[in-house]
Formats: sequence, structure tokens, C-alpha cells
Amino acid sequence: MKVLPFAAATLPAATNLYRVQRPATGASGHAVGSVRLPPSPARRGRFDLAARHVAAFALDAETAVYETFARSNSRAVSLSLLGAREMLHVQTTVDVPVLDARPHVHGWPFVTAARYAATQDEADEADTVHRLFGVLYASAQRQGAHCVALFDKPLGAAASVLSTLSTGTAVPLHAASGTLHPAVVGALVGAQLPLVP
Repeated sequence: MKVLPFAAATLPAATNLYRVQRPATGASGHAVGSVRLPPSPARRGRFDLAARHVAAFALDAETAVYETFARSNSRAVSLSLLGAREMLHVQTTVDVPVLDARPHVHGWPFVTAARYAATQDEADEADTVHRLFGVLYASAQRQGAHCVALFDKPLGAAASVLSTLSTGTAVPLHAASGTLHPAVVGALVGAQLPLVP
């Protein structure tokens, strides 16, 4: 594998982070504050680590919807799935040092490939070699947008990275009244995807 040049960045305190996730429903899963994750860590996504929980966020709400529902291989967006998810908005409360993978992005649309082994290796290196707390990267679903994967590891003596995030707010993507979150509307229009039941 080709070794990529190393670049670090800092997510400053008060950086807005957005995540589409399942709302709290019982004791299943792993929660850190308002962030909900699968029960056990695993290599599911682009910058996941094998033995540590990783939470992916977008730096804006519309990109969070693109990353979840309006992906490049999507043909429609389901109202029932939207109704089963919420938009979480949190902020960093401290500076968070991360690997900056944005310079490694290839020309559009090649960043959409779902071959994750190389990027997971990059996350491993950021974690163990450089002692960083996540990876800042270009969205593979929305050109010009950025995301961050935060490793849930100790940032200080008493707190993990995810536990330092603000309490945040979570709102439904599809409210009982029938209204859609504005970020969903923007992503549907931008991706030109129809709504289906």
C-alpha cells in the first residue's frame, strides 16, 4: 500500500457536527451522551477502527443526510426510514486534533468507491502512530462537503472525545405532522431523489 503524506488538523471548540442516527429506544446499542452507536465496535465504515467505537459526523446537516440517505447509489428515499431517524446536532467543547485526509481525495466521482481497507488503515495509523482523535475527510457523497470520524478514546484524564461534545439537540427527520427536516428537503432536491413510502 502506498504511504500517504501525513497532515494534521484541529477541530476547534464550538465546531458544529451533525449526525443522522436512530433515536433512543431502550438499552440496545452504545451511547455516549446524545451520540448513539452500535453495541460493539467493528469495521463497518470508511474510517472505523476494529476495537474502538467511531462516530461519523458531517460538518453541515444536509451533508449528514447525503451520507445516510442520498448516497450516490440511492434510487429513492423512504419516508418510513426517515421517520425512524433523527438529526443530532452537537458541538465540540474542546480543540480536537485529527488526521486531515482531505488532501488525499481523488477527483470526483472516484471518491465514492466503497473500498474501505485503505482508509481504515489510515484511521489505524492516526489512532496508534500519531495519537490523534479522528479523521477529517471529504464527503464521498456530496462534492465540496466535509465529514469527521471521531474515535471514542480518552482525550484527557477523565473524558473521552465523544463525552466532551455538547449535549446537543436531536430532531426528527420526518415529523408526525408530515413535515420533513429542511436538510432532507435540500438533499432530496440536490440528489434528485423521489420519496417513497
